Amino acid sequence: MIRPNLPNRPNQPQTLTSEGGQWTRRGLLWGFAALAAEGLACRNLFRHGEPAPRDGGARFDGTPITKLGDFLTPTPKLFVRDHFGVPDLAKLPTQDWALSVGGDVEHPLEIRLSDLADLARLAAPVLLECAGNAGRNGIGWPGAGRAWVGAGTSIFAGFSLAALLRRAAPRASVQEIVLSGADAGAERGSNERHTFARSVPLRAALLDSAILATEMNGEPLPRRHGGPLRAIFPSRYATDSVKWLTRIEALSHPFDGFYQKERYRRATPADPTGQSLGELRVQSEISKPRAGQRLPMGLTVEVLGVAWAGPVGLDRVEVSADGGQTFSIANFLDPERPGCWRRWRWLWRPTQAGPRLLMARATDRGGQTQPLESEEELGMSYSLSGPDRIQYANNTVPLVPVTVT
Repeated sequence: MIRPNLPNRPNQPQTLTSEGGQWTRRGLLWGFAALAAEGLACRNLFRHGEPAPRDGGARFDGTPITKLGDFLTPTPKLFVRDHFGVPDLAKLPTQDWALSVGGDVEHPLEIRLSDLADLARLAAPVLLECAGNAGRNGIGWPGAGRAWVGAGTSIFAGFSLAALLRRAAPRASVQEIVLSGADAGAERGSNERHTFARSVPLRAALLDSAILATEMNGEPLPRRHGGPLRAIFPSRYATDSVKWLTRIEALSHPFDGFYQKERYRRATPADPTGQSLGELRVQSEISKPRAGQRLPMGLTVEVLGVAWAGPVGLDRVEVSADGGQTFSIANFLDPERPGCWRRWRWLWRPTQAGPRLLMARATDRGGQTQPLESEEELGMSYSLSGPDRIQYANNTVPLVPVTVT
């Protein structure tokens, strides 16, 4: 199958190759048409508004990146992903909400939301990215057929998780902190009832940036986003930011819960059990122009997008308008903020009519750059996600086919 070839060095001439050699014009046209059709089909899968229920009550909804132009994502536009819908417990009066802290701690706690007021108050813009944001390529092309609806930056406010843990005093042997929500049910492919629970390393839970969130964008945290209480972990996949939080447990051994052991993992043939998802991988998205758009020759085109990385931070974004033959550095529109995305902009003046393939690739401060092909496509790695086998944490470069007229 024809694939663009993207090395990691910027601004160096490159060729688009296949097993038979360079791309042909016919191959380019076929590829652009397939990419555009797949992108349209993928966009039609999602509608903004009330999340659509799926099997077992699960919901997924989001706003396409092409409709998010601001640094902050309004509450109604931030993606929603859950396994069993809003639990009944979350529909009770907020003052009745209780949170327990236990496990390997010196001082187990049972507290109400009002008790959190004694803790340090935190508020920060935070990027949340769904583990399946980039999905799985519907036609096998890197970057193609991705909905790009599972990410956004909103302001979360609440209280310090680290301060609460220090009050409970985890023992010296503690390795992980398990967070459990009020949502539970039977997953497809399993007859057992599972409570949604995830663990994070103790060091992640003790960071000053970890929030017990009760507010979002200046309002009480909505039920659909995990209200009245949700954990927020900047620079980690949103699956760790457990919603409808009811219990925190300190463990001195690795957590083996269903959503830690059977879901949200990346594996290799040499390591079939794989590793649980955690810190964000470097990522970029193109928000403008849209796939299939026709652009005027000779006029300046504004190419816009967003990018982010894990705790090490974002270094640069490069953009190509010739399918990866050459790259140029984009300009950031936002200052660097820990745990947030940054909007970027690149100006392009096409001088030749015909199909073009826009690409963007981000590089973090640790030197990691978005790959052209996912590990799954290369046969080097795959994702474990139950019967659907949806690819998690795919960070291949986005591709946007356009036509210059």
